[in-house]
Amino acid sequence: MTRNEYIFDLGSIPEEFSTTTSGEPFLIYDNGVNNPNRILAYSIVDSLKRLARAETIYMDGTFKTSPRIFTQIFCMRIPFKDTYLYALPNKTRVVYEELFQAVVDKC
Repeated sequence: MTRNEYIFDLGSIPEEFSTTTSGEPFLIYDNGVNNPNRILAYSIVDSLKRLARAETIYMDGTFKTSPRIFTQIFCMRIPFKDTYLYALPNKTRVVYEELFQAVVDKC
């Protein structure tokens, strides 16, 4: 089975994986169940507010430990110790631009 076939099998993200235990939204961006370049972005609102005000943002991606259906787990951190996680389908410029625009829109 290819990575894209796994992405389509993923389907809609259940509420238990899209909200915090207190019911706060946690899945801040999902570009679509049928998108072969599916992006999932996770954070909470308070953390996004701190990200928007941050003077320094650290970013890193890991490939070896990402789930099979994604190429990369991408992470943003700020000195306040907040972490923002993003599951990315590949390493193309288009995917990074879509991710950063989604984060800016939420901030």
